[in-house]
Amino acid sequence: MPERSKLSIFPRLGAFPRENRVPSLSTRAAVTTIPSYPASLNLRSTLRFRTNAPACLFNYKEHRRHPQQAAMGRSIAAIIRDFQETAVILMVPFIASPLLFMDQPNEVKLKCCYVVIIMSLYWVFEVLPLAITALVPMVLFPALGIMKSEAVAKTYLPDTGFLFIGGLMVAVAVEKSNLHTRIALLVLSLVGSDPRFIMLGFMSVTAFLSMWISNTATAALMVPIVQSVISELVSNQRSGELIERQHLASRRRSIEGRRLSMTRDPASLIDQQTARTDASQSLLPESESRRHLMDHEEKMAALCSPSIVRLEKAVEEAENHLIPFPAQGENHHVMTRIQYNDQLEQSDNMTLKDMMKYFNPRELQMAKGFLVSVCYAANIGGAATITGTASNLVLIGQLEKIFPGVDTGINFVSWIIFATPMAFVCLVLTWMTLCFLFLRNAPKGSATVSMKLKDKYRRLPAVSFAEVAVSCCFGLLLFLWIFRDPKVVPGFGEYFKKGYVTDATSAVFIVIILFVLPEKCPNFQKMGSKKNKGTKGLLDWATIQESFPWSVVLLLGGGFALAAGVKESELSQTIGDLLSSLGGLDKFVAVTICVVITIGLTNVCSNTVVASIFTPIVAELARSLNINPLLFMLPVTVASSFAFLLPVATPPNAIVFGAGVVDVKDMAFAGFFVSIWCALCNLANMWLLANRWFDLDTFPAWANYNEELAGNATSFLINVLSDNQTVAILTTN
Repeated sequence: MPERSKLSIFPRLGAFPRENRVPSLSTRAAVTTIPSYPASLNLRSTLRFRTNAPACLFNYKEHRRHPQQAAMGRSIAAIIRDFQETAVILMVPFIASPLLFMDQPNEVKLKCCYVVIIMSLYWVFEVLPLAITALVPMVLFPALGIMKSEAVAKTYLPDTGFLFIGGLMVAVAVEKSNLHTRIALLVLSLVGSDPRFIMLGFMSVTAFLSMWISNTATAALMVPIVQSVISELVSNQRSGELIERQHLASRRRSIEGRRLSMTRDPASLIDQQTARTDASQSLLPESESRRHLMDHEEKMAALCSPSIVRLEKAVEEAENHLIPFPAQGENHHVMTRIQYNDQLEQSDNMTLKDMMKYFNPRELQMAKGFLVSVCYAANIGGAATITGTASNLVLIGQLEKIFPGVDTGINFVSWIIFATPMAFVCLVLTWMTLCFLFLRNAPKGSATVSMKLKDKYRRLPAVSFAEVAVSCCFGLLLFLWIFRDPKVVPGFGEYFKKGYVTDATSAVFIVIILFVLPEKCPNFQKMGSKKNKGTKGLLDWATIQESFPWSVVLLLGGGFALAAGVKESELSQTIGDLLSSLGGLDKFVAVTICVVITIGLTNVCSNTVVASIFTPIVAELARSLNINPLLFMLPVTVASSFAFLLPVATPPNAIVFGAGVVDVKDMAFAGFFVSIWCALCNLANMWLLANRWFDLDTFPAWANYNEELAGNATSFLINVLSDNQTVAILTTN
């Protein structure tokens, strides 16, 4: 009786000659039907050619572990997995609690730092809904004596908050009228179906719009278009993949038949080749003819098997590339055309967040990459012009406040010459980075998909009255945003009291118009008839309740409240005082450190507040070192727009996160690399272009202001911030 192996789970496995084994096309290896095998047989090498058994089956030590020990290990792992969020919620405040009991002079600052740590870690690990984490300042700031409850509540919905709400409501109207679908199909028909070029198209349009209008409004308008493009792209790719999958299925059946025939009668595969041998071989002696036939059989077997294996491998690679649309059954690899069409019809009524459960991993990564590219492009494009983001306007205001009545050389045209090339390079590097992180395995575009997209665009119904009306309202909103204060020419804002009319005023005005205008063209000939009962408006409250992301408003308000606490506790001033120690360093190193600190803080505070606080600090630092203040102020202002790590960092990030597709870890991971590229471009631009354009190597005469204005960096900061109206109004770009 043959000796059995120690592996009791294979009691009847036996040895079988290697030359008689034929690799099975299917991964279902029938290992239990093979006779018993001797102990000297290497089971790993025997079954490695075609088995789908788990690796633990070949580790008898793991198999011999006591069942109670295994159950205990599983239970502990389950407990840790189930309660890890609760553990983070409880442990983070406890670990950071020593900050509450430190020295008296910095008590308020340390308490604010305590709140910043808690909120940052809660946001990063998502142990609570982000909107709920945004409410933490409403509890901790009054409880710790940092700000009064009434003051904290006011910070949650400032003027920028209404700009944010207005932009989102206009975006909801665009989505309700289905205008975004028409725009999405037009974009796809122009740029093709390659995801990389689609992302580049999105980023180019977003960056260009954010140069002239608010970054928040740009992101709010682009996100529904991106969502529609993702849905259309995935749907059309799936229809093409279904046809290709059916072709691969027929090829697989052909391979199965060839392998089955070779397995049952290997000699039959050689008969045709044997019949084609020369007639002279039949004249050979019997022994030599038999030997020749055996050699010929071995050669044919060696040739047939690799060819089938190669063909099998090609089919498997093609099938792996075509991950199916998940069906409702257990077998996700079987889907008829009727089932697929049913899912397409259902997907028309789904949001992108609902459709995520039907996405395979590659399509999900593609969707995340498209959405992240929009918020990153909005942040980068806003830095290209003075009016593109509020932090750039802060610099102009600070220059007028610190150096009154002088020409610093910063104006609308000079800023475009300085910042636009840098923004272009940052945009290209960001596109390449996002393609590498999110689109490495994305489905490739094909001519079939491109034809389907163009055909789908041609089949769209005629433009409806709602689409025309929403387009006109959108165009009017762009006009109001651009020409309120274009800087180059006088804007219509000069006809109102200075500082009274803002971009939020224009956004809310357009929202009211959307509620007034009808959804369908009114028929004045049937006025007064019973059939003419009127229609709904372009926007109605039921649609707002269903589609508006209210949680994102709280998330943005939490960022405002956190920035207010950082300023009120003078924690930002302490950070600024620490920068005074940079005076002994080389100016390039000092500028680099300032840029890195600014990028770090702008991800947890409002970028406008960061620019408002740091520009006067670095201006005084540069003046004390007899360096042109613009050498520090320009890169710090630009760096305040590079908020890529967290959803709360800037409203475009929050809008993208509100779509429900992108996770915090996705944004933080991609934002880390994008921040590095943009910081390097910012520094290189200062030394290659700005240094020549603004003559930063010389100390300008206009920087010699009255010494009595600031005896030291701290008193100077207090004097400037006390009169700075921009900091008092906590805005963000």
